[in-house]
Amino acid sequence: MENENKQMVSRLRWRWMVVLFLMTLPVVTMAQVYNQLNILPDRHQLMLDLQLPDLTGKVKNLYDHRKKVVLLTFFATWCPQCNSELSQLIHVQKKYQQKDFTVIAVSIDQDTRKSVQRWVAEKQLNYLVLHDQTYSTRNSHDVSLIPTVYLLDKNMKLAAKVVGEIDWQSLEAGQLIDSLLAERPDSRAGAESPAL
Repeated sequence: MENENKQMVSRLRWRWMVVLFLMTLPVVTMAQVYNQLNILPDRHQLMLDLQLPDLTGKVKNLYDHRKKVVLLTFFATWCPQCNSELSQLIHVQKKYQQKDFTVIAVSIDQDTRKSVQRWVAEKQLNYLVLHDQTYSTRNSHDVSLIPTVYLLDKNMKLAAKVVGEIDWQSLEAGQLIDSLLAERPDSRAGAESPAL
């Protein structure tokens, strides 16, 4: 019981730190970077591989999904914007799953895997969820705010980034995903050193 109380206090302290951090950011800066699909036309950044447990405890690698377009989202169960975009992600997974596309979500919750597993079942998510309980991806994958979403091409290169939520059913998002799906993967993909 004492251990559970310590974990609860730790989670609450961490959440308040995030809230206080967000309050210190200028509104103009937030508006400029938040809730926008930032397309990166040159695609020179190779996404660093992820090795995290899924909700059954089995370690999964991001690079196992090479040759697919990957929508990689970092979220927390307690995050309002993350919860708000769930229906969008479920829809886009359903729409494109037969076309070499997948959504992969990384939970940064400090809660137990079982707790996140219950939340995922309740929300009826139709995509892979990994659990980063120690938030090790904060630095390695440049995740300072959540949700942070990366759209990767079939070579694991960064095609777009969103901090916040967007309409994944919009014409712009659909055209970007369709164009990435139409591309052929490079057989030498992954030979460059990752930048992100």
